[in-house]
Amino acid sequence: METGINIESVIENFSIADVNLGLYDHEHHNDVAIQRMAFGIMRTYITQLRDYGIIELKEGAAISDIFRASFIDTNGERSSMEFDLRENKYAPLRDIL
Repeated sequence: METGINIESVIENFSIADVNLGLYDHEHHNDVAIQRMAFGIMRTYITQLRDYGIIELKEGAAISDIFRASFIDTNGERSSMEFDLRENKYAPLRDIL
């Protein structure tokens, strides 16, 4: 969500501020969770850039809602994972403000 807000604030020329809500200790995540998060952030950037007309997807290109990866696990076995990354899309800030 923060990624989308940052993109909208730049494109629409909004000012944003960081607010101190006190101490917040982030949970530490494993490699799979980090990969899933990184893919979601990249997906958000590409989706918003497409939605604002900054980039155009051509020749049947699409932005996937699914994160898929194959890898060799710690036992030497081939494994795979798949996660649905669909998320709630909120109204643009220009419509809220």
